[in-house]
Amino acid sequence: MQFSPDTDDSMVLLYPIREYRPAYTHKIAARPVQGTLKIGNQDEQSIDGLGSSDWTLGFFEHTTSWKWASLSINGVYSSNNQTVSIGINLSAEIYDDEDGISMENAIWINNRVCTVDKVIFQLPSEQFQTSQPWHFDSSVDTTNSPILHLTFQPWGSYEQHDHLLLIVVDFVQPYGTYNGAIDWLGHTYKIDNGVGVTETNSATW
Repeated sequence: MQFSPDTDDSMVLLYPIREYRPAYTHKIAARPVQGTLKIGNQDEQSIDGLGSSDWTLGFFEHTTSWKWASLSINGVYSSNNQTVSIGINLSAEIYDDEDGISMENAIWINNRVCTVDKVIFQLPSEQFQTSQPWHFDSSVDTTNSPILHLTFQPWGSYEQHDHLLLIVVDFVQPYGTYNGAIDWLGHTYKIDNGVGVTETNSATW
């Protein structure tokens, strides 16, 4: 598998979790990925698509939780039906400012990154988070901030649940498809059955 992170905009954040507890995250989305995939005795298949990179290091709180959404796909510019690369990185709780706006919310349109104002995560109840739709909607309409209206339908999930004396981790990462639209600077970009992931995590470590 080869991933091409060069030459394009990144979302880079150095964030004070609290005094003496910094966190650094560096993210890229909607970058070309090439490779091969072989499952069992099936013939090897070539892969040519888009991918994301997420590198994070921080001194997080003893009890930490977050919600996260990620997507890298080819979407459509509605005015002329041309294909555009679209990347999405959204979160809640872990990097929120005093107004509840995540400092790492961002989109990429044709490799150009733009931060996004507050996004509301609407999740199904816990027992249905891997089977029922999630909804993401921008709550602030400003001149330059993209406006998102997205629905995520899970197909399945990767999960980790560890309860080990002083360490407790409940991590759920559904994978599935996104549908919806992004409005930015007077342009509308449509997302149709774009494969991506979401996450919820609650940890004491």
